Amino acid sequence: MLKGLIFDLDGVLTNSARFHDMAWNNLAKELGINLTKEQRDSLRGISRMDSLNLILKYGDQENKYSEKEKEKFAAEKNEKFLELVDSMTPKDILPGIPELLADAKKQGLKMDLASASKNAPRILKKLGIMDEFDGIVDPNTLHHSKPDPEIYEKAQELLGFKT
Repeated sequence: MLKGLIFDLDGVLTNSARFHDMAWNNLAKELGINLTKEQRDSLRGISRMDSLNLILKYGDQENKYSEKEKEKFAAEKNEKFLELVDSMTPKDILPGIPELLADAKKQGLKMDLASASKNAPRILKKLGIMDEFDGIVDPNTLHHSKPDPEIYEKAQELLGFKT
C-alpha cells in the first residue's frame, strides 16, 4: 500500500537548472571564459565548488585563484542564482504537478522533498507549494551526494517510514 511520495525538485517540480546555467555562464564571462553548451551542461548535478573548478579548468585558470577567491566567486554565483529564483512564481511549476500534489493530499499520502539544493525551501515558497510537503531533507545533514541513496533514506525517516 502506498503511504507517501518523495520528490526531487529540479526537473520534477520545476526547472531551476536554467537559472544555475545563467548564473554560471555570467560568472564565467566575468572571468573571461566562454563556455560551450556542452561545458555548461557538464555542470549539472555537481556541487558549487566542483562546478566552479570545472569552469576554471575550461578557461585554463584552475591555478589562478586562491581558495578564498574561489569561495567568493561561488558565493557571487549563488547570489545571482537567488536573484533569478526570486522571479519564480507558481507558473513555474511543471505541468501536472499541482494536480498530483492535490490528489496525493486527498489520499492522505505524506510527501517529502529530497533535494540536494540548499535553496529548496526558498524555491518551494516562491512556487507557493511549501505547505504541501511534510518535510524537506536538509542537505547540510548529508554525508554523501546523489546518486548515493542517503538522501532518500533520510526522506523516508522524516516521513516516519522504516528504511
